[in-house]
Amino acid sequence: MDAIRHFAGYGLETAKWVVILFFMSQNLFSVLLLVLSAFGVFQFVRASRHEILSVLSLSEILPPISVLVPAYNESKTIVDSVHSILSLNYPRFEVVVINDGSKDSTLDMMKEHFQLYPIIPLYDETIETKPVRSLYRSKKYSNLLMIDKENGGKSDSLNSGINLSSSPLICAVDADTVVDEHALLHMVRPYLLDPGRVAGVGGTIRVANGCVVEGGRMAEIGLSKSWFVRVQVIEYIRAFLFGRLGWNSLGGPLIISGAFGLFRKDLVVRAGGYRTDTVGEDMDLALSLHELDGPRDSRYAIVFVPDTVCWTQVPEDFKTLRRQRERWQRGLSESLTHHRRMMFSPKYGFTGVVGIPFAFFGEMLSPLMETLGYISIAVGYAIGRVDLQFTFLFFLLAWGFGIVLSDAAILLEEVSYHRYSFSQMVSLFVATVLEGIGYRQINLWWRLSGLIQFLTGKKGWGGMQRQVFSPVAGGPSGT
Repeated sequence: MDAIRHFAGYGLETAKWVVILFFMSQNLFSVLLLVLSAFGVFQFVRASRHEILSVLSLSEILPPISVLVPAYNESKTIVDSVHSILSLNYPRFEVVVINDGSKDSTLDMMKEHFQLYPIIPLYDETIETKPVRSLYRSKKYSNLLMIDKENGGKSDSLNSGINLSSSPLICAVDADTVVDEHALLHMVRPYLLDPGRVAGVGGTIRVANGCVVEGGRMAEIGLSKSWFVRVQVIEYIRAFLFGRLGWNSLGGPLIISGAFGLFRKDLVVRAGGYRTDTVGEDMDLALSLHELDGPRDSRYAIVFVPDTVCWTQVPEDFKTLRRQRERWQRGLSESLTHHRRMMFSPKYGFTGVVGIPFAFFGEMLSPLMETLGYISIAVGYAIGRVDLQFTFLFFLLAWGFGIVLSDAAILLEEVSYHRYSFSQMVSLFVATVLEGIGYRQINLWWRLSGLIQFLTGKKGWGGMQRQVFSPVAGGPSGT
């Protein structure tokens, strides 16, 4: 019995220091990203003051863009989202909506609101996809096309849109998003500065729940009354404002959100398009572009632009959020293991030496590490080997450090872009305190479940319950 206690004590001591070192390294790296992001935000804000978007929007040098909108059972939001995209301030762009075999009234609503009529579906199938049933063009908007195809998933829908698109740049947009009026002008800026190297550009995603949408535009920025949703607002601000912006200085972000991203079409085709056997198609495509050989044996660049914003709906119930977080964890794991040859490889620069290892150990395996910490405390307490005072102080420190990082991200957001009112800011600060109590532990369980699902080979997407934007937009009049 003494030998067992000695062995258990040794194991607990080892686990304790592993967890402590993991916690310290992860949070120190988060501080580095925050510092890099602060410099990056101020640079973007300073540069934007000298831009006259109205002049840029009339420029003849701006390349045309094809905006791809995959839609599956999106009848509640599809009309508002398409109106939002059609009213973007950009001189030359087309909108391609892909109906992925929806079982609701998505196609019928599009036909009615945009007066769609069938045309002959003639185009090259550069990337193999599920069969296309019909192709439509709008009588109201000559730059609006719609594909009706057999169900094949989001990746297959985007690949179908790529086949039909006619522009050198493609922009993937989720069907439940409201896009900022100047979003394309901001997104195309890095490409104009370095068209030979920039392969993809990502923008900021914000939470639309609680906001007011009129005419396809964000009329009033608000917060949901649900603290459950407000905590997710904190997650999005933290993830995009310093989680991804900081990576611009470290080889570029490893993911461009599937909700809104701009890409060079030729490089996407060269990379094989979107993978259809993963739920993490957005991260997988970004890693595939990182992996491509660029001009003069360099790498192509992935860039994040903080002042580009689109608004998306987030889950308002635990069941839907659980499915989303499990799916995100599976997608992360699938993408990293698929591109494991990049791990620690100097050939891929900071992405291979720093980015992939951090994502693997700091994000993919973090549910295991945090769970190990909780188990160690429980076992140690059971055998009398846990110092409760030390444990309490450690958790207090971890909780407090998380609050500081989140509050810093909110302050950076407010100082730079002033999107929220004072009372909303106070509510968000309160949400940062609540996040670490209960929500983080539940989210940890969901991520661990997603990792287990990946290891056991589970497939499938999972549903998302959409809400009608408030108020329902009638949309601009046709032209």
